Amino acid sequence: MVSIARASVAALVLSLVASTGCVVRAHGALRVRPGVVVVNDDPPPPRVYVPENRPGYIWVQGRWDRRGNRWEWMDGHWERERANHRWEQGRWERRNNGHVWVEGRWIIHTGGGNRGNGNGPDVRDHR
Repeated sequence: MVSIARASVAALVLSLVASTGCVVRAHGALRVRPGVVVVNDDPPPPRVYVPENRPGYIWVQGRWDRRGNRWEWMDGHWERERANHRWEQGRWERRNNGHVWVEGRWIIHTGGGNRGNGNGPDVRDHR
């Protein structure tokens, strides 16, 4: 497993080496794309927390994050609603032989019969 910080340092070193004209040969199993970290073992089950309703805000669920060789819990937080958007919670996805964290995101919601699909609350402009 390679952390994002290590991947950033590696990218910086490679760009510096490339700009100086040096050649570096290495081998290994680096399976990182920008912003993507592949973890081989299963993440623990998420902690269940149901916050009270807070008008004007949505709850972004907490998640497990991989730090070095162990899992650490990151608490959830409140985020201000966005008009005509709905929040899709982040999730760990199984891909090939590992797990990849897919960040949560705001999705434009134009209405229709897609309300309440379980991915997050629909947020309307109620100003």
